[in-house]
Amino acid sequence: MDYKTLYNIFDKDWLNALQDKEFEDALVKNDDYKKEVNDWLDFFDKKKWLDEKLKNRLRSGKTWASFYSKINEIRMAFFFEKKLNFYLTDYESQTINNKNVEFKARINNLELCIEIKTLPDLIYKENLPIPEDVCDEIDKDLEKAVKQLPEDKPNIVVLADDLRMSLLDDPRAQNDLYCLLNSSEYQKISAVCVFGNISLERMYEMKWALNDNAKFLLSKEIFDNFLELPYKN
Repeated sequence: MDYKTLYNIFDKDWLNALQDKEFEDALVKNDDYKKEVNDWLDFFDKKKWLDEKLKNRLRSGKTWASFYSKINEIRMAFFFEKKLNFYLTDYESQTINNKNVEFKARINNLELCIEIKTLPDLIYKENLPIPEDVCDEIDKDLEKAVKQLPEDKPNIVVLADDLRMSLLDDPRAQNDLYCLLNSSEYQKISAVCVFGNISLERMYEMKWALNDNAKFLLSKEIFDNFLELPYKN
């Protein structure tokens, strides 16, 4: 495979200059990983969304953390359309108060918005995230999302993390997410999708949580065969 779209953005001189081992391992040495990233970029390109501005954003950071936050949007677009059968109609779509959401989409004749939030590597103690920091980050991200979401349609917020303990594995964070969805301030959020990191093993792993208090309710059937995020009392 020639990884044409990948190398069109990250040419070999750029890749050879990398100083970040994790980044280098992913985009230089790992053919399976390069194939997935190239597929995401191909998809975005076919949507006419891979313009020079975005290419420059992708090239602007030469560390894994910087790359991760930027590529997450493209990974999510590929996932929602190719794995969940949503049809994405717009990227960086303006909503309210001159703010944007990542995507507008349609599924089963329903129009909705999708906003992506990437949780960064946080403070760790003995290689585990401090739960309060993770929960605070979830709350801050949902609060930011609400300010971007429209009032007149369902909205999905995606939490895609780069945590050593993924939200998919963290019962404390999962319970906190459900508690937040029970509050009145998040009624614009119809559902939250939680994604694994972009390692090969977890890049398409997803669980979802519906908001029973949302202004616009969603059916769990739209998430196909993916599992609901567990809640433990």
